[in-house]
Amino acid sequence: MFGPVKRLTRRRGTYFAAAAATAAALSLATSERSAEAEGTAERTAWRGVHGTAACAGHTHLSAALPTEKLSCKMHSMPPRTPLVLVCCGSFNPPTIMHMRMVDLAGDELMRRGYDVWAAYLSPVADAYGKAGLAPAADRVAMCRLAAEAESASGQVYDSAALGPHAHAHATRHHTMNLTMVYDWEARQPGYTRTLAVLRRPHLPPVRAMLLCGGDVLASMAVPGVWRDPDVILREHGVVCVAREGTDLEKLLSQPGNVLHDYRERILVVYDRVGNSISSSKVREELAAGRPVRYLVPQSVLSYIYEKGLYGTGKNVDN
Repeated sequence: MFGPVKRLTRRRGTYFAAAAATAAALSLATSERSAEAEGTAERTAWRGVHGTAACAGHTHLSAALPTEKLSCKMHSMPPRTPLVLVCCGSFNPPTIMHMRMVDLAGDELMRRGYDVWAAYLSPVADAYGKAGLAPAADRVAMCRLAAEAESASGQVYDSAALGPHAHAHATRHHTMNLTMVYDWEARQPGYTRTLAVLRRPHLPPVRAMLLCGGDVLASMAVPGVWRDPDVILREHGVVCVAREGTDLEKLLSQPGNVLHDYRERILVVYDRVGNSISSSKVREELAAGRPVRYLVPQSVLSYIYEKGLYGTGKNVDN
């Protein structure tokens, strides 16, 4: 039914060409028969997981889809509609804003009664062909480091020390340890449409929503930028994290564009703190030798310098 969602980017669907070293042992089924068998096996495995009291302790459903953080949230508001988020893009490099998007979207969806089981970062493939794009293997590795950093920071709450009124609030945010890396796109040899990833049958009973920023959502209303924006919106839906003061509400309220036609399938979450952190600005700062600490996870920054990415060369003073 709903597969884990793919990316919403200006180039409407591309997929990673190389995997990180840790994923090198994973093989990708290439024939329709093997893909069908994989989907059948996943559905069978899922039946043993779905419907359990805590929906935790899940089995590994697919070599291509990580599941170590996959779990339902029993404290979410009824009716606890299950879904996963997929955030697609270059992640060149992943920043703290990418991680904040997951937090903001997950929190708002949970407040609205959705049971957010996971969020997947899906970087584009080398075949995307964007100038200055780091190798897919490096971008996948950096995304995994960012997801690991999320797990480490998610342990800041000490339930025993919390007061009765703070416990429920902190518990909800404690469970916002959602992010994993979906490297299927990275392992593709060529350009792949977004919709192809959204339809991959990894978690049949779970709705998949595309997670994106305001500029990406707005691009769906521009004729010719996306091939099937109506299908993506109708089959999967979009949750968009945007800064306050954008023109998204205007696009959603005015007839004559696909965003208005499918406005019921779009949830806009506003970042009331607001910031202008972007991967492109981080790259510019790195190339200029200026500090970017606190703009990207520390482990990601260490990786960038270790690999000499984005013009850092062997410079380790930041």
